[in-house]
Amino acid sequence: MSALNFSLRPARVEEAAIVAGAIAEASGGYAPLAWSALAGDGDLHATGARCCAADDGPHSWRNALVLETQDGAVAGVLLGCAAAQVPPVAAVLGADGSDLCAPGRMQVPDTWLLVGMTIFSPWRNYGLGHRLLVQACSQARAAGFDRVSLIACEHNPATRLYRREGFTVVERRPILPHPLLAYAGDVLLMVRALS
Repeated sequence: MSALNFSLRPARVEEAAIVAGAIAEASGGYAPLAWSALAGDGDLHATGARCCAADDGPHSWRNALVLETQDGAVAGVLLGCAAAQVPPVAAVLGADGSDLCAPGRMQVPDTWLLVGMTIFSPWRNYGLGHRLLVQACSQARAAGFDRVSLIACEHNPATRLYRREGFTVVERRPILPHPLLAYAGDVLLMVRALS
């Protein structure tokens, strides 16, 4: 399978649930954790889909690009915007009163924030993550930014790709255990200068 068999296009509002699923996966569970503050006892994925169906906000479908196969299947999603557009993540308190979402408030000012990037299985390991990162850097340049930032869990396999692509860690915070969170270790704030 070649990366040439895929095309990038703007997401459509009716794909908000797909965008939400991509962000949930890319965030290692932090997006659903943040959505839990909005959902109460409701369906977290439905709440995420509503956030992604909004016309504004960092998770808006308007900020998303879809990587599509020749037959129209969604192989991946890229979501990005100016870091200044991202409001602080609401606190979600653990049983001990600690703020589980504190790592989500790390930010590098004056950067293009890669809010989330996911390549869905079975399309992984074909160079598509690299292709989405190239696109994110192009978006950043087009918007007038000279740096791209992102937040990633250190044990997320995508972190290896980010490091290979020139992202460096500028801050880290511990992941506090919670059933919605997929990883242990630290959350990394990473940045890459554009040449």
